Amino acid sequence: MSDLFRDAFAALACPAAILDRAGRFVEVNGAFVDAVGRDAALLAGKPATDILHNLPAAFADRRHDCAILLHHTEAVSVRMACTIVPMSGGTAMLTLRASPELAGWPYQLIVEAIEEGITIRAADGRIIGSNRAARALLGPTGAPDFIRWDGEPLAQADHPAFLALASGNPVAGIIGARKPDGTVRWLQVHSVPIHHPEAGHAVVSSFAEINQLVDTQRRLADSERRFRAIFDQTYEFIGLLDTEGHLIEANATALAFIDKGLDEIAGLPFAETPWWTHSPAEQTKLRDGIARAAVGEFVRFETSHAGPNGHAATIDFSLKPAHDDNGKVIYIIPEGRDITHLKRAEEALMAAKLEAEAANHAKSAFLASVSHELRTPLNAVIGFSETIQHQVFGPLGNARYAEYVGLIHSAGSHLRDIIEDILDVARIEIGEVTLREEDMDLGECLSGLVRMMSLKAEERRVSLTLVAPAELPRLHADPLRIRQVVLNLLSNAVKFTPPQGSVHLSAAVTGDGLEISVTDTGIGIRPEDMDSIWKPFFQADASLSRRFGGTGLGLPIVRHYVEAHGGAVTVDSIPGKGSAFTVRLPAGRLVRPANDAEPQGLSAAERRN
Repeated sequence: MSDLFRDAFAALACPAAILDRAGRFVEVNGAFVDAVGRDAALLAGKPATDILHNLPAAFADRRHDCAILLHHTEAVSVRMACTIVPMSGGTAMLTLRASPELAGWPYQLIVEAIEEGITIRAADGRIIGSNRAARALLGPTGAPDFIRWDGEPLAQADHPAFLALASGNPVAGIIGARKPDGTVRWLQVHSVPIHHPEAGHAVVSSFAEINQLVDTQRRLADSERRFRAIFDQTYEFIGLLDTEGHLIEANATALAFIDKGLDEIAGLPFAETPWWTHSPAEQTKLRDGIARAAVGEFVRFETSHAGPNGHAATIDFSLKPAHDDNGKVIYIIPEGRDITHLKRAEEALMAAKLEAEAANHAKSAFLASVSHELRTPLNAVIGFSETIQHQVFGPLGNARYAEYVGLIHSAGSHLRDIIEDILDVARIEIGEVTLREEDMDLGECLSGLVRMMSLKAEERRVSLTLVAPAELPRLHADPLRIRQVVLNLLSNAVKFTPPQGSVHLSAAVTGDGLEISVTDTGIGIRPEDMDSIWKPFFQADASLSRRFGGTGLGLPIVRHYVEAHGGAVTVDSIPGKGSAFTVRLPAGRLVRPANDAEPQGLSAAERRN
């Protein structure tokens, strides 16, 4: 090569190389070195096909114009236009220039390095240029099976690139590229029409794989469907408001109640929606509730609404604030529950309760009236029988008359005791019992009751004992009712204790007040009857009633009178071994001696306090 030719060759602006007959590099100019990114000394003698792909197999016979791939680096191949002109001696000159699809090889390098896929399509839809990422995503053919979002085949006319070619406007979309093994790469595609300097009307498409995003969107869509299924199908009314009270969402149940679609009322102030416009008072209550919920308060109230059938419905309504991670209220959740059926049931129950109370009051009044009427002739029967028993007007003519009169007196007295118990219960139920309180000698009262019950205990061969301090404080109470309480407990204990058993009455002052206990070794009480024994007329077993007698009124009367004195009565029992009833009266009812810690002279009210 002459110096003149060498200088001209080196000065060429386009990349150029001289190849020998075997296609090896003989000379390269500076532009070629820059284009391929390799040192000239390293290229000398090397086959051109090492870095230039798609070269013709023979080129010494004629001129060749072809497109080749320049292996710029191991990772990047650049598409370029190549011209080979034969020269004397079997050599040839090779020149490179930018591919007609892309203007200038430096831009091709940049495009090759971009991670997103890029293709250029001519007006007929052929891909006339693509980068490495596009070839990796689309495969060797550049035309995989494209599918729609729902998995159906995508028609060519619906591809974003073809839509952009047809409309002349940019088009974006998500399509799937299905590989031969059935897996799908989801691509976000942006296609923009361009004027190509060689191809004319064309379109550039850029796309990236978004499988992870698609999976996330599908999961979100599934989650949204599940949420909507719950949100819309729940029995309750649920919605969503902004902090100003404007409606954002409402579920199907709430919308069906007013026969409206969400698009008809979304964005309206909640108080001005059809749920609330029927009542200015309810609107005012709602606006106040929204203002309170907007600052973080949970609000709940009952309200009434006119339903689609025109009937009024009672709604248990609430407004719950929803907070962000910083605790700021960002939404308000209105929630309503139709409790019309519950209110009706409550009203019916209340009416039934009032009716039952009225019936019970009438029953108690009837029992009291009848008992009063029965007591008058009974008193006459008992009084006259006592007169005859004592033979006030002379001896009886026959000894059997005395026996009969005794039976009449005993039966009359028993019947009078039953009537007195019924009268007590009737007075209690209609609220006619009044305590007549005074300072009473409790020790004397208990001793007298033991003496009274001694004969009955002896008849049943039951031992009866009393244990109490010699100096019990006086008790401020109704003597008649305290006596009745202890007598009922003693009577029950003696009655239900078998022969050779024992009944023990005790009294003691404790730190909390006074305790009176009646303990027996009787038949005991079953665990399942422990609550029922305090109910009037309760009999644990009909056979017990026949065997021991009684009306089942004693214990209810005991509990009422103890509680009327501010006290309480409890029971511990083991079936077959006995029971222990304990009456506890408050310390304020004890009247202490003058030298005791508490002063005398307090009023009854002061002692109770």
